[in-house]
Amino acid sequence: MNNRYLFQKCVAILISVSLICCISSCGLSRHTVDDIYGFWESVGDEHYVAYIHDNYIDVFCFNDDSEKTIDWFNSWSGSFVPPDSSFSSYSWVSDYDYDRSNSMNRWWSHDHELYSSRTYEYKNNRLYRYYDLGNPTVFVKSKTVDSEILDIVNRFDSCADRLTSVLPLETGDIKLYREMSEQSNNVYNTVFCIEVINPNPFRIFNPEIEFFDGEGDLVACSRGCRYIESDSNVEIVGGINIDNTIETLSCEIHYNIYSTYDVGETPTIEIIDSSILSNGADGNISQVEVSTQVDRIPEPQTELGEEEYWKYNLYVVFYKNESIVGVGYGHFDLGTIDEADCITNISRVSDYDAYMIYVG
Repeated sequence: MNNRYLFQKCVAILISVSLICCISSCGLSRHTVDDIYGFWESVGDEHYVAYIHDNYIDVFCFNDDSEKTIDWFNSWSGSFVPPDSSFSSYSWVSDYDYDRSNSMNRWWSHDHELYSSRTYEYKNNRLYRYYDLGNPTVFVKSKTVDSEILDIVNRFDSCADRLTSVLPLETGDIKLYREMSEQSNNVYNTVFCIEVINPNPFRIFNPEIEFFDGEGDLVACSRGCRYIESDSNVEIVGGINIDNTIETLSCEIHYNIYSTYDVGETPTIEIIDSSILSNGADGNISQVEVSTQVDRIPEPQTELGEEEYWKYNLYVVFYKNESIVGVGYGHFDLGTIDEADCITNISRVSDYDAYMIYVG
């Protein structure tokens, strides 16, 4: 009898130990960072794809259309903090990467304070993105590799590598012009012209030019320049609104390293021909007609429901005895590349002996 009781007790103990081990293995299974790295796809009505690698998480939002195009405005990039050791669950606060995200959504006015951080958690083989209000977005590990996203992220990484060798831009004197031709539709009270040297082997897109007065105070900002050519010495022309009493300015040019491109990644525009039109008895230049050609035309992208073609600027600079005596500029896109471009925002100029057209 005692032997039977002892046997039953031993069996009970073994069953208990087995259950404890089973529960422990299910609830406390260990994971490594490799379980987090890779592609994740959201569950639910909204379609997100997240890609986690190295120290980044890039989240792409997809439109609900037949082609499943990327909704750049709602795509997001932030930091990933890899765990130091194995874990059963893991969470981190992802800080918003403004430069990386801004290059995706291409909106300078994007209010990054609203997206300053996101909390992510990995548990039970799922990824959760938490918000201050509402339910979290749930992701499951994707079994497929999204080649489009992988190409975008690889380009991001190559741009980030440029930070180790990037050279500063050089700028010359700033020339200001207050009076415009009668045909001009310029909405600014001043047109500027700056010599810019880009010694880097890449094009710089959407640079921001900040202007400062003699006291060092910021008085104007221009975002009209489309791009600065690689390995170039060019004149950049644009419009700003400043107090008429300001005659001397200094400037700083800022740009996003993720918005830089190697030659060949973006279209190359070539000037074919140009002609000058004068207007009125005073002989002031009213219009410069420019014929261009391009090596390729990218497919237009949809922005706010409208098709947007790749944009570019044309600048004209007039010289007299090798000194600049007048300037002009115009904004164009590749949707009308077969038509002549007409620059009409031109400062008052009639006496010149040469002129140059720049693309930017």
